[in-house]
Amino acid sequence: MAPKRPNRLASTLPQGTENRTPPKKVAETLRDANEPQLDRRTTIYLSSETWREAKIAALDEGTNISQIIEKLLKDYLTSK
Repeated sequence: MAPKRPNRLASTLPQGTENRTPPKKVAETLRDANEPQLDRRTTIYLSSETWREAKIAALDEGTNISQIIEKLLKDYLTSK
């Protein structure tokens, strides 16, 4: 019988849990507390380049694409 090999993946996991922050729900992670709750889903089609640039901008601003689109649509609708 071959000798048991150590589990390399297990050795990369943190051992202690005392310094961990409690887990958050996904909705709390994706939503800024100051923003209104986004409760409707829709599909939009964007070019790959537009999506990529929007994703980078959202990451730079610490937000997400849904919040950017929400703000843009609100601004557009109030200017009509």
